[in-house]
Amino acid sequence: LGIFTHPTRLASTSPSAPSPPFPTMFRALVLAAVVASAAAFIAAPAGARAAGARSLKAFNGADVETGGFYDPLKLSDAKPQETLDWYRAAELKHGRVCMLACLGIFTQSFTHFPDDVFSETSALAAVKRVCDERPGAAAQILLAIGAVEVVSLLKAEGKEPGDLGFDPLKLKPADPEKFDTMQLRELKNGRLAMIMSLGLLVQEAVTGESAFTSIKAPFL
Repeated sequence: LGIFTHPTRLASTSPSAPSPPFPTMFRALVLAAVVASAAAFIAAPAGARAAGARSLKAFNGADVETGGFYDPLKLSDAKPQETLDWYRAAELKHGRVCMLACLGIFTQSFTHFPDDVFSETSALAAVKRVCDERPGAAAQILLAIGAVEVVSLLKAEGKEPGDLGFDPLKLKPADPEKFDTMQLRELKNGRLAMIMSLGLLVQEAVTGESAFTSIKAPFL
């Protein structure tokens, strides 16, 4: 954690040596995020089969937005149960990550750690600056992403898709019907967050401003 607060800047401050627009650490961090996302689609280990076989149509939320089963690319055709379960686990994982990402993107516009390196209001600019000026901090982020990915893979073995056994606030209802409703809410919010986080980041990349600044501009 000392890497985050050390006052020494590791990037060059010489005006004759401007930093490249996409430094190596920034590219590495983006690549790691892509790899971590893609890892969710790697074939499931042999022991990762969920209890009880079922078709993809039987999954909670498989037809809630479309009024019927929707698979125009036929991704579920002739797939074994392990693969279908892995698809659902991947959808849930990406949805959870993107819900946190949306929260982080907006939070960055209002508050940050008490260090100038974290003062950017744009999420993309903030990540780039940390990678540029504090590569050690960026390395810590990469290690944390890898650790979470490994732990989630180990905990998922032999359980229902997306079930990591993590419920510290005891929010899981005992009533199966209420639990299905809660699962559906998480799934729908996750799907929305995946689209929203992509839109927010593209907006930041195009405008060069924080997502919140771009959103509020038309109303000012």
